[in-house]
Amino acid sequence: MDVCMLHHGDFAFGATVVAARRREVLHRGIRVDIGDRAFDLLLLLAESRGSVLSKPEIIASVWHDRVVESNAVEAQVSALRRALGDDRAAIRTVTGRGYQFIAELFPQAANSSGI
Repeated sequence: MDVCMLHHGDFAFGATVVAARRREVLHRGIRVDIGDRAFDLLLLLAESRGSVLSKPEIIASVWHDRVVESNAVEAQVSALRRALGDDRAAIRTVTGRGYQFIAELFPQAANSSGI
């Protein structure tokens, strides 16, 4: 899937559909409220699919280099995993290095996403 598709259209993985422009997530057809930081983190991880992102890289992108608590990234990853339910394995922890999005992404037509 083309990375720029993530900012311009809907995409899916597993039972989850993400409407990037509308900032909405559906899991098994039910809207999931994940908050702005977690949504930004999900987009960043999906855009970087396959690459391991370090905590400093995530903070620079999601928090725009603001000073944040040391556990902010972990808290947002945990929130995302809870929201994604059985798709939680899409976000892999690479011990000592960071996080990696490993699910296969599929483009979604706006009218078929259900959002």
